[in-house]
Amino acid sequence: MPYRIDLFAVFIFLGIIQAVFLSFFFISKENRKSQPNVFRGLMLIVIACCILEIFLMYSGYIIHAFYLVDFSESMGLLIGPLFYFTVYSLIHGKIKRSHSVHIVPFVLYSFYLMLFLVLPEDVKYNAWVGAYRPDLSSRECEYPYDTDPLLIRGIITELTLLSILGYALVGLIETIKAFRKKKESFWKPITPTLKTLKTQALIILSVFVMILIVKLTNKHDTGDHIFATYVALTIYL
Repeated sequence: MPYRIDLFAVFIFLGIIQAVFLSFFFISKENRKSQPNVFRGLMLIVIACCILEIFLMYSGYIIHAFYLVDFSESMGLLIGPLFYFTVYSLIHGKIKRSHSVHIVPFVLYSFYLMLFLVLPEDVKYNAWVGAYRPDLSSRECEYPYDTDPLLIRGIITELTLLSILGYALVGLIETIKAFRKKKESFWKPITPTLKTLKTQALIILSVFVMILIVKLTNKHDTGDHIFATYVALTIYL
């Protein structure tokens, strides 16, 4: 089966490499003394995993590792909280232990996702074909049980988007409050921390808009490579 290596695949692959490189930079021994850097590094690792799966599925290299089909599905629920943790720690210093409740949805859904992840290769192959290669025939296989008894996987994209939007808005509100406290313009910040907050807020909102547009115009998830490429570009920014 021929692999699909085009500009989208190249940009996504380079974005993965850049995300991994930057994550090591942020969580290095010297830089992880700053809590916001730790959350930035973790967020980049999560994003790298998400677009790695898209790269494998889009390029066709997933045929060598069907066990990685949908492995990052639950990680999307971490992007919003890690963004919020970054914003909160930049403004208020350190996050509180009570903030750990924000990662509960990720933990719970990760266990729920195991119902699918432990299934045989044929099931993973059909999932890949349905999302990325509708031109190929599916394999005949029997599902030993319902992999989505609570009907959550069917709406996980919508839930992930709501999570990102919700945390982006909360982070934006915190950012605006910080700007007002410093009496600086949102569009022309002077303080380095406020510049960082502004950039992060605009990027996370733009990523949400891009994903929303792609999902609305590609109802069968065939356009994931488009927003993955955009995410890769924002990593360089």
